[in-house]
Amino acid sequence: MAASAKYAASATIDSMSTLATKLQAELRRDVRELSLPSVLLSPEWLRVAESLNRIAMVTDMERSLPRKAEDATIWETEEAGLRFVLEEGKLAMIVRIAIAHAVWLKSVACGSTAPPAVLSEEQADGLEQLERGALSIVSNAWTHEEAIQTLEPALIVELISAWLSAASAAGAATSVPPTSSVSPAPESPTGASASAGSGGTPDDGSLGAPAAAGAASAAPEAPLPTAQLAWSAAAADGGGALVLRLVLHVGSKLEKLPEGRLLAELLRYGTLAAFCSHLDVNGAALPPASIAEGLRGLSLLLQGEEVGAARDELLTDPAARAGLAAISCDGGAISLACAADPTLKRRIRPVLDLVRAAKRKGV
Repeated sequence: MAASAKYAASATIDSMSTLATKLQAELRRDVRELSLPSVLLSPEWLRVAESLNRIAMVTDMERSLPRKAEDATIWETEEAGLRFVLEEGKLAMIVRIAIAHAVWLKSVACGSTAPPAVLSEEQADGLEQLERGALSIVSNAWTHEEAIQTLEPALIVELISAWLSAASAAGAATSVPPTSSVSPAPESPTGASASAGSGGTPDDGSLGAPAAAGAASAAPEAPLPTAQLAWSAAAADGGGALVLRLVLHVGSKLEKLPEGRLLAELLRYGTLAAFCSHLDVNGAALPPASIAEGLRGLSLLLQGEEVGAARDELLTDPAARAGLAAISCDGGAISLACAADPTLKRRIRPVLDLVRAAKRKGV
């Protein structure tokens, strides 16, 4: 019996090892075959969305595993999904896919681009898979210095700004009551602000939104299903929440970044105004934990030597000052997050200091 049990255990281990090898080979194939889909909701686009979602699920699971050390390299951890993404040189492509989707989503929410006349269940799932998959992969990758070194600060700030603005526009389109009234953020270099509606290719050469299969270029007769926009704006695993987690991860790695260049991009894209607009429009619908992640990330950024010293420059934007006043009012996003977590207030002191400075300057 003992010999039989030992043989069975050995066979089980061999089978699991074979399965793990097979799964890793399939995962690497998924990563290697990723490409920039040109036609929204086409069969090729849906395959990319499904692959991104599968890769993201693996990176989420692997990131939850204990690390030998916090500063362990990606090759010293068990995170095969992220390792394959870096080895195949796909991280920047995934960022650009996510930016293009944000530009399209915002353009639809603002009424500048027609959504598909008919959205099948498979296509609706694909929209969520691509959004969740791309943003989760980038957010998980940003916990590793090796990933940070592969992306220009301008690209990650463009991604954050695009999704903050897209989520704000999506929330406004679904009539999510804002926690206060605040003017939309000003137009950014790539149309990433909440007030812009362009879905074309930005002037600076960055990737624009893909054309929708069968979609007209005129204003839509009917918006994207409200539930789809609401999910993107404020669901716990939608773009509006995941971008706030990315803000936290970027803030936590600030010492690894060229802070001066990052600051220049934050100012260029009007990211602070876009951040406040998103929290103002969607604060009542977002999970308080997601709001807290965003506020903690912004606080970490403000603790940087160069970003912190540029407080007056950040507050020259009237939309940023108005947004800070909006999210700090009674019932605003800050109070909602602090009510859910009484310890949060002391961890976001730099944000609260910025709010006070904004109020002194006036809206």
